[in-house]
Amino acid sequence: MNADAIFDAVKQFLNEAHIGFLSAPIPDGWSVYCPSLSAPNRLQAISQTIETWESCLILYAHCLINTPTERIDEMAKFVAMANFNLLPGNFDLDVGTGEVRYRLFLDCRSFETFPANYLMRFLPLPILMLHQYGDAIVAVANGESDAETALAHVDHNAR
Repeated sequence: MNADAIFDAVKQFLNEAHIGFLSAPIPDGWSVYCPSLSAPNRLQAISQTIETWESCLILYAHCLINTPTERIDEMAKFVAMANFNLLPGNFDLDVGTGEVRYRLFLDCRSFETFPANYLMRFLPLPILMLHQYGDAIVAVANGESDAETALAHVDHNAR
């Protein structure tokens, strides 16, 4: 399955689910941006980018706050600790901009056609991860908490 076929399936799914999006071609695939999904935490809204690249689907949920330069080290520690044993995706930190995002990668090489039920299962996961970790990310970014305390709060609330 190639990037165009994956993109067509994603576009069809988003249209049928009435999820607004913008799309643009990128080298070797497509980028789909869903700008206004809500979050029940201090992030308030989460944007999501869906990329198709060759035979892969990559889902990103982006924090709409950036970590200040003086907090990058603590956020990097938080991201590393949060990612330990985390499945199926991971958090990324852009140390240049301070952006934190959650990324999920799906290899689609074995699909003849992209199964819509995969999108129903996987599309919400990056956003749900930012829902779960959002308050902690904001606390670390704003200097209200260190990485260990913020992560312990996430773990406690998940139980």
